[in-house]
Amino acid sequence: MTDDLETEKNSLNNSPITEVEDIGDITIPTKETETNNPNQKIDNMEVHHHSSHDHGKKTWRTYGWEFGMLFLAVFCGFLAEYFLEHRIEKEKGTQYVLSMIEDLESDSAKINEDLVNLKKQVVGLDSLSLLCSNSPYNDSTIKHMYQLMYYNTASSYQIGFTKRTITQLKNSGGMRLISNKASADAITEYAELIEDVESQGEYYDEQGIGEIVNLSRKIFNFNYMRGYNLKNKSSFFLKSKVVKLVNDDEKLMAEYSNQNFITSRVVAFYIYKLNNLQEQIPKTIAILKKENHLE
Repeated sequence: MTDDLETEKNSLNNSPITEVEDIGDITIPTKETETNNPNQKIDNMEVHHHSSHDHGKKTWRTYGWEFGMLFLAVFCGFLAEYFLEHRIEKEKGTQYVLSMIEDLESDSAKINEDLVNLKKQVVGLDSLSLLCSNSPYNDSTIKHMYQLMYYNTASSYQIGFTKRTITQLKNSGGMRLISNKASADAITEYAELIEDVESQGEYYDEQGIGEIVNLSRKIFNFNYMRGYNLKNKSSFFLKSKVVKLVNDDEKLMAEYSNQNFITSRVVAFYIYKLNNLQEQIPKTIAILKKENHLE
């Protein structure tokens, strides 16, 4: 019987555990559930290997598609940059046009103000030329000469035009930003008119008034004018009962008379050019506003 018990014990020890025994709250998994199927693993590995091989293979259509997408992305980026730059340049061009309009309005105001003085100067120079050509001179005539000399030859009314925008357009190559041809032509034409007027203004200042001043130093005694008060035009004459010229040589006075007359003609021509420029300003402004939709 002892042998039978031993045989049964060995039989139990050698037999596999096929069921889960429930001992209280603890569940012991069977051996079968922990064992993986080797054949299933091999099948899975073979399928995965085959799928990876197919995924890495590319056809000419795949390459073509990738190239097309890359080209499209680069092209779209180029277009975006192009339109952005075009928009920025257009905005800059508009700013230049607005600045040019401001300059034109400023020039117009300057011309209107100085035209009044220039017209008075022409009359004064003609009167001074006439007095100097009629000798002998009495006390009243000489005093009148002093007044006309001071008011009409001591200053020139050469206009300094507002050229900030024109200068920027020329120096920075900004004219290319004025895409509208009519606007660009109007600005160029106005710039040329300014150069012509400035040339006449320089001649008027240097060769006209400048030469008169040089001759005035030889003829007039400026001591009479010390303490001169602009509000009282005759105040400097009160200091001396007798007013004389430093030099009343006939030839010198004739040269002085001629110089005043010539200068009055130079001023008159300067006025003519300024009037033409003044007439052009509203036309130029109208073109700039119309062509750039600023009205």
